[in-house]
Amino acid sequence: MITPEEPKNLEDNQSALQELAWAIENNAQFSLILAHCNSISLQKSLTRHLQDLYSVEIQQIDLEKSVEALYTTIKSQLGERSPQGLIVFGLESLVNLPKALTNANVAREEFRLHFPFPLVIWANDRVLHEFIRLAPDFYSWAGTVEFYVATDDLIQFLQKTTDEVFDKVLEVGGGSICQQRYGFQCE
Repeated sequence: MITPEEPKNLEDNQSALQELAWAIENNAQFSLILAHCNSISLQKSLTRHLQDLYSVEIQQIDLEKSVEALYTTIKSQLGERSPQGLIVFGLESLVNLPKALTNANVAREEFRLHFPFPLVIWANDRVLHEFIRLAPDFYSWAGTVEFYVATDDLIQFLQKTTDEVFDKVLEVGGGSICQQRYGFQCE
């Protein structure tokens, strides 16, 4: 999962953000929206931006890693509240994503019957692939909105991550591995 520090491409995703806001504002019944984005920090920034710019009452849920039943988890966290929209974060971190998606597929009618509002689920590439594979019936109800990480943000993130990993390797004595394997001392 890509997590650059400060995504600079909110403007690049403005039309997709408007599409998402429109879908939430104009649905007074259950709808499933998969917000496809490979950056957690961009997901959070876009959600904040969505709430700042649009008059939408959106509740957010961050899933615990142990969740295996999306419907019952969401239902218990909402209680009797019925927001204008609900955004769910954290599927990419679930320990048992296959079980959670399979259970969601089985419980799809419960979502439709008990959630009279748009349900937005943030999904990275892996989650989207697994959604299609393991919850095809539930996925067939979904609309997908695509959000992109700017190339410059991605390059900056990769460079920073590479530098941090290399520093950690050297910190724990990896310099001697360089000497043994490559014939030079890393510093």
